[in-house]
Amino acid sequence: MVVKHKYFVGYQYVDAHYKIKNSALLGMFEDLAGMHGSIAGEDIRTSDTVWILTAYRVKIMKRPEYGEYVTLSTWSRSVRGLLAFREFEVRNREGELLVCAVSEWAHIYKATGMPARVTQELADSYESEPDRTNFPNLRLRVAKEPEVYESDSEWQIGRNWIDVNRHMNNVYYVEMAEMSIPEEKIEGFATSQFDVFYRKEIKCGQTVRCFYVEEEDGYTVAVKSADGETLHAQIKLYK
Repeated sequence: MVVKHKYFVGYQYVDAHYKIKNSALLGMFEDLAGMHGSIAGEDIRTSDTVWILTAYRVKIMKRPEYGEYVTLSTWSRSVRGLLAFREFEVRNREGELLVCAVSEWAHIYKATGMPARVTQELADSYESEPDRTNFPNLRLRVAKEPEVYESDSEWQIGRNWIDVNRHMNNVYYVEMAEMSIPEEKIEGFATSQFDVFYRKEIKCGQTVRCFYVEEEDGYTVAVKSADGETLHAQIKLYK
């Protein structure tokens, strides 16, 4: 099953250069995944279980710009055990592929946060398409953490970044990472690929630190607890 939705790339989605933001792409992906879940009978408002993101890889061939109409598509590539893999595409009016992404999700009980094994009935309802992929043979695995960082910044997590799961929404990890990169590095920078690996949820009121380093192939930001001991997420923006 492929689920599609058309978006107008409006003011809220673009940066100062009129190009779509990375966080806007993730927000659209999140909407579409929720739409697919509702169709499959797993509405986040009523279901006892939810899907929590654990990883993303997003490839940008041509970044959508303000004023464009784009069509987003998503489908389940596989659902097994406690995990699911979902892909996304963004195409323009001419059908040109602009962006593609693959994501990994973990299935948990909403009330307890404990793992929830996917029943065969639920898996079947997503009508997975295992042969439909833009990422053949890819394994989403977090890279080894850099040994040295150039700088770090402290962030207090406010309630406006918290979602219905009562922790910081996946979109804001990317925004926080980008804001942790020095202005002279990020201004005008348009990554062609970025990876996000989510490791531990961040809750309202929590203080975290973002550790930044520039590497040969891009910029890495590790989001950690205030004491630097717990890794919450690792984000890589490729040059």
